[in-house]
Amino acid sequence: SAVVVCFVCLITPLLLYKCYYFGDPFSPLLEKWVAAPDKITLNFHTSLQRFKESKLPFPINLLLPSSANYFTSVLGVGGLVLIASTLFVQKYKAEVIVSLSCIVLIILLGQRTARFFIEPYVWLLPCFMLCYKDNVSGKVVYYAAQLQFIALLPIWFLSIYFIGKGIISDAGRDKVMIAMAVGYAEAKWIDSKLPADAVIATTIRSRSLLPRKYYPIEYLHAYQRDTATADKLFREMKVDYVVMSENEYPSFRSRYTDDTVATHTFYKATRNPMNRAKYNLAIYRVKK
Repeated sequence: SAVVVCFVCLITPLLLYKCYYFGDPFSPLLEKWVAAPDKITLNFHTSLQRFKESKLPFPINLLLPSSANYFTSVLGVGGLVLIASTLFVQKYKAEVIVSLSCIVLIILLGQRTARFFIEPYVWLLPCFMLCYKDNVSGKVVYYAAQLQFIALLPIWFLSIYFIGKGIISDAGRDKVMIAMAVGYAEAKWIDSKLPADAVIATTIRSRSLLPRKYYPIEYLHAYQRDTATADKLFREMKVDYVVMSENEYPSFRSRYTDDTVATHTFYKATRNPMNRAKYNLAIYRVKK
């Protein structure tokens, strides 16, 4: 009961915030049923649901990666715990029903990728560990998980080695963030090229790392045919610069930008070094 009270106290402010600003306490999940749905929030919800890290169909994408580059984006054998939960429903009825209800809601309203199923997986894991010996299928899953654990140990040690540098010094933290935090290196570069009060429009995804005002590029997607609305918002924000890849949104750049201030080559920040890719980013001055 104490856990429930703590959970309610933590989640209530967030629900009230979303309800006040979006008219939907579970935004963006229920946006399509709001009286006056926000087009940007609807697009955000759609993009979340459609996003895929694997080319394999659900639920196989929870167990197997579509390529070696994405082995860190699956539950692997651990995903079988979600399926094996039906084996101990009689013994842990409440826990299994709540977890399975969460899984159903994720399938219907959320993103069908492994990361979204980690929470019910963590809930069901203790139940599985307490009763896997009662069933042959449970034993098979258990020993397969042990083999997977052993196979992944070298990768975990390497990860600890590379990420651990970030807790030793500021310079080490900087190197880890540049290598693994999307948008961090780009934000530092922008800060070195532009005044602190400059307002930008950018396609950089991790804008929480940008300590400045920015024009949400999502409005470009939402108002592709309604350029007047997009233009109005752009001017109201008093955007000074546009920051995006040199091959992105040519019509947008021709409409808003003037000369190029600076360009730089970046490597995509990722926890999996096999997914690193090179790309160019440019800063354009806005037409006056």
